[in-house]
Amino acid sequence: MTVADPNSIRQAAAEFQPSRRPRFQNLQPWREVIIELRAKGASCEAIAGLLTRHGVKTSRTMVNEFVWTLPQPKANRRRKPQLEPVTAPAVSSPIQPPVAPMPSPEPPPTVPVKSHGPRIAQVRMLKPQNP
Repeated sequence: MTVADPNSIRQAAAEFQPSRRPRFQNLQPWREVIIELRAKGASCEAIAGLLTRHGVKTSRTMVNEFVWTLPQPKANRRRKPQLEPVTAPAVSSPIQPPVAPMPSPEPPPTVPVKSHGPRIAQVRMLKPQNP
């Protein structure tokens, strides 16, 4: 059994490179182009197609996720001016007596509620067949 050399382990740890690439590594050089295309209203699918035609290995999903990581400019929404409620000029009017409530009309006859399930034949309502 060999004894592990601590110096060789430290050197290996210092030289270690993760096998996974950083995310969006191939899209970072084209960041400004992607932002410009999105500002012009291009879809992520159109941007991915354009980049792929020019030799950048990407997909619509990758471009979409990359766009979501970009800082989004705050929407410059302007509020609609709120109209002030128009108040009627104060006019002295005679006080009217309260109106008696009108009797409510009869409620419409109840309609049986239809079931949302399958319709099953009621055997007692079927006519016997004569051979």
